[in-house]
Amino acid sequence: MPSSISSLKKNAAEVISYSAVETGSSSSSMLNVPTSDGGSLCARVKRCLDSEIDSQGATTPLLGYLFMAGYIDAISFSAIFVWCGFQTGNFAQVSLAVARAIEGYYKTPHPTGLVNVLAELPKQDRASLCSLIAFLSGLAIFGRLGDRLGTHKKGWLVGGTLIQALLTLVSAITFYLLESKAPLALSFHFLNDFARGSGLYFVGIACLSASLGVQGIMARRLGSAFSTTIVLTAIFVELVADPTFFQVTRPVRSRDQKWLAVFALFLGVVVGRLILGQLGTACTIGVGVLFRVAIAGSFLVVPGTHVHLP
Repeated sequence: MPSSISSLKKNAAEVISYSAVETGSSSSSMLNVPTSDGGSLCARVKRCLDSEIDSQGATTPLLGYLFMAGYIDAISFSAIFVWCGFQTGNFAQVSLAVARAIEGYYKTPHPTGLVNVLAELPKQDRASLCSLIAFLSGLAIFGRLGDRLGTHKKGWLVGGTLIQALLTLVSAITFYLLESKAPLALSFHFLNDFARGSGLYFVGIACLSASLGVQGIMARRLGSAFSTTIVLTAIFVELVADPTFFQVTRPVRSRDQKWLAVFALFLGVVVGRLILGQLGTACTIGVGVLFRVAIAGSFLVVPGTHVHLP
């Protein structure tokens, strides 16, 4: 009798967990026998990180992304005079710089050639080019990584947002080092010409721009109404062209989500500029690191997709 009771207890301790693979047509079952409470906790954490979220329920973290786009651009334009997120302006500025260089070369030919003239762009134009390249690099590298790991998995969404926080932290450190070298009257609000000529200056810009590039591709892959978390041009077009634009008393989910996106970015710009005036560039970027960590945590509470087993 004791042996039969222990056998029943052993069988009762077995937990059957089912996991469905979205890309396939069948589901598999796996028998797990936890050896201890710690192993069970690890298994639950792993299942949580491997689970996929419902993109329509990710409103809070995606609004946080929009907030951060405005927050970082408020810092970069006010203190660094570069758009780290809105790359259309940077691309146009670099194109204008190339046009001016070509025009100047043919008016007064440079003895070293046109290539060297293009390499000697003004510091401001080089900063815009640095931002553009870093943004595209963040898109390319981490976009492919997300495709491999699973664009809707909580593990990738949390980890990718923490990567954004890490890049933002590196930028904060570089600008802190630059501000420590700048005169006191200048370092509190913006960087002087000496700082703009150093390599750390371009590292800080590159990290900020790359963080927004990672953010942009992660939000885009989710395919929700807030997938455009960097540029609002498309949202403005869809919002104003919406037939229910003037029907303010009628709740329309798609239209109201666009209003939320506009407000979140506006709030990020206002908050970023106000904090910048009090703390300076480096500390304001450091506060942005905390915001990014909070956004990463918010992905953990996003409801997952429901799988109906036969």
